Amino acid sequence: MFALYATVTNHAGSELLSSKEVVSEANRHKRAIYALMIANLVEDVNLGVVSPLQETRKLYPAIDAPPTPSATLALLCTHLLHERVRSVAAPVPQVERGDHAAEQVRAQSCTR
Repeated sequence: MFALYATVTNHAGSELLSSKEVVSEANRHKRAIYALMIANLVEDVNLGVVSPLQETRKLYPAIDAPPTPSATLALLCTHLLHERVRSVAAPVPQVERGDHAAEQVRAQSCTR
């Protein structure tokens, strides 16, 4: 996200310092991008561009898919909403493939 921020602000330096102002502006751009992604998601699904089932399986391979296509889409939207509000300065939890307990915790945090 910082690379995108540096591009859209025409940052000239070779290094972008993570100042409070930079983080705030990068978060603003991130929220706008995620809002567009979420707003377009239903149409992307209707056009067959995005498969909510495939995307949720990539995100949460250790959990069973939701019972209906609508519930699967809702889980994907919820995931994007959670990511939208996560600060660009916050660490992103990494889950190793096969770490089923961690994947289930991550999935449960998105369904609350």
